[in-house]
Amino acid sequence: MDVGAKLKEIRKFGDTEKLYDPSKYNESIRNAWIQIWVRNSFRNWNFIYEKYKDENRDVSVLKEKETRPVAIVGSGPSLNDWDELWDDWKGAVMCSSSHLKYFNGIGRTPDYCVIIDADPAMPHLVTEADTTKTTLLTHPQMDPPILEGWDGPIYFFRMLDPGDDWFSKYVPMGYSVMNPYNGSGVKSFVLNSGNVVNTMIALSQYIGMGNIFLCGYDLGYPDDVYRFTDFEKKDGEWVRKPSPPLTKEMWAMMGHNGVKTDKVNCFYKYSTFVLYGLDNSNIFSCSRGIVDEIPYVKPKDVIACQGNVADGIKVADKDKYKISQEYLRKRGMYIIKRLTKTIFKIKSNPKIYKKLKKLVCRFMLFTTRFRKMEPALRVQTKKNIRRSVLKSPKLNVRLLWDLFISPEFIELQRPPRVGVTNKYSVKGLAKLKLVWEFNIGRWLRWW
Repeated sequence: MDVGAKLKEIRKFGDTEKLYDPSKYNESIRNAWIQIWVRNSFRNWNFIYEKYKDENRDVSVLKEKETRPVAIVGSGPSLNDWDELWDDWKGAVMCSSSHLKYFNGIGRTPDYCVIIDADPAMPHLVTEADTTKTTLLTHPQMDPPILEGWDGPIYFFRMLDPGDDWFSKYVPMGYSVMNPYNGSGVKSFVLNSGNVVNTMIALSQYIGMGNIFLCGYDLGYPDDVYRFTDFEKKDGEWVRKPSPPLTKEMWAMMGHNGVKTDKVNCFYKYSTFVLYGLDNSNIFSCSRGIVDEIPYVKPKDVIACQGNVADGIKVADKDKYKISQEYLRKRGMYIIKRLTKTIFKIKSNPKIYKKLKKLVCRFMLFTTRFRKMEPALRVQTKKNIRRSVLKSPKLNVRLLWDLFISPEFIELQRPPRVGVTNKYSVKGLAKLKLVWEFNIGRWLRWW
């Protein structure tokens, strides 16, 4: 992949796929679902407690046991490019509840099913499918009929939304220790990241799977088709269920490559590139939608090499970061990947040092909540940061941020922090949702 050419292309089409207030999508989802999540947490506790009596059901037990490459399944029309290929795929398959009937109809058993939507109208997707040989990965806030109707193994993780007391404080209290005799519980967590495919990417990376292939993850409507062609059961036989026609009301904008899309799909893409830029997994696209910044591999070529993609197609970690940073920067967002730097006072050029100190004074923590403006710091705390910077003989600015799940509960108690100077430190900024107050791209060129 020509990274330089891809960066130029991203800059050229930087005015497309823009959302002016992406944070509102998370806010609306949280407000709509919080009552359901809280209610299901109480309803599911006994069920999960009984599961933990037999064995540890945290997803961490799967870590490094699964090393195969994985096909992650989305619901876009390009999923049907794989219809004739699943029998030849020897890697793992990870899907959502929306695809269980599809795989039953195709005749392939998915290895893992990840469900994050607790919609009480969706249990039929599980109860009408064969789940005996599929492992379910889900969270304690799931709709109870889905857990009770699942025939295969079930493992759990916690959803985490930084700054949300329910997920960061109360759910850990209720679920971190489910078996008091061995201390096992739902300790692993996944940062809420928009949709189920992004959750599957994080889980695959955490479990230790090989190359990741995004199948049917179009985030748009290539060839003016709305969804993949699914299956339904009639008279005991699986028959094709055509995709509904695409209407003008279903799409709102054109993607950078001419594929029709909408605002929600663009929001999901933002979250995908936060993941792509910050993790170290090899992710490839087998889809024909708007996510063409990720290297594309034809499905038949994936089958031919069984997921062992040639080195020339892979993208280095630093280049993934550049691509993601450039895409998000053009849309008013920035990511930082484990940045640890020290700025020494430059006597020969005091103007540069003075400028850097001003920028650091305005330095705030970046989280994946994007551009949510919130006065999370008290005025006195801001003054303390500014005062310590102005007095310091040198600046030592540190940002530590782990995006992905961890089996260690202590990780949840270790929030990102900003350390300013070699004497002062400001901690406890886990609830801060302000991103940056200045152009970080310009600032980073000084480092």
